[in-house]
Amino acid sequence: MCKKSPKVKNSRADGATRLDSGAGRLDSGAGPIRNPTFMLHKLTKAPATQVTLTRDEALEMYTQMHTIRRMETAAANLYKEKNIRGFCHLYSGQEAVAVGFKQALRPQDSVITAYRAHGWTYVMGVKPLAVMAELTGRQTGTREEVQEVQEVCQTRDPITFTKEKIISSNLVTAEEIKKIDAQIKTDIDTATEQAKRDKEIGLDELSADITANHLGSDIRGVSIFAPLKHKRIGPANNLK
Repeated sequence: MCKKSPKVKNSRADGATRLDSGAGRLDSGAGPIRNPTFMLHKLTKAPATQVTLTRDEALEMYTQMHTIRRMETAAANLYKEKNIRGFCHLYSGQEAVAVGFKQALRPQDSVITAYRAHGWTYVMGVKPLAVMAELTGRQTGTREEVQEVQEVCQTRDPITFTKEKIISSNLVTAEEIKKIDAQIKTDIDTATEQAKRDKEIGLDELSADITANHLGSDIRGVSIFAPLKHKRIGPANNLK
């Protein structure tokens, strides 16, 4: 998956961390978030332990992380039901990585990933239905693990951590979080059911968009006696 970062209202073009000099909620609608200290390795300067987060940023990041968690829970269930075939490496517990990086990306930045890509695909602008359909091999697709110890999950879960921080900083209320959680559950459940009902991708797409500038030769399939024809579905990204 390789996708340009779309323009977002709250992205920091210079990648700088905004520090807060006051205490409590600010008049501008921003509040300080205190982070734990870090053990350093070959570094002389540690990341900031206090940053400023606006209300809109807090709601956006929490919503994104919780949506990814719901997507991955749904994906795990689809995998158990054999609606997702092959390997299905989930992004559960790593939501803060994609969401945090996305906040620092500039509009002209690109990202690429080939492993545990569900969360990244979503934060880069792909709708949950397209992600779920891609995982299940349905036509609405994008075309484009080991279980942790319970104590670690409880103390280091990024969604729980973020929720506690933004509520305690008076950026959002617990009631707002409940409404967001309920809406996300509805959205992901709907996308999952629709992906399951969608038509499967046709066999002719086995040989689709293999090369950007196909020269017309047949493509070898599982048998040398049954060659496949190359099919063009969409424009090649590297020829744009």
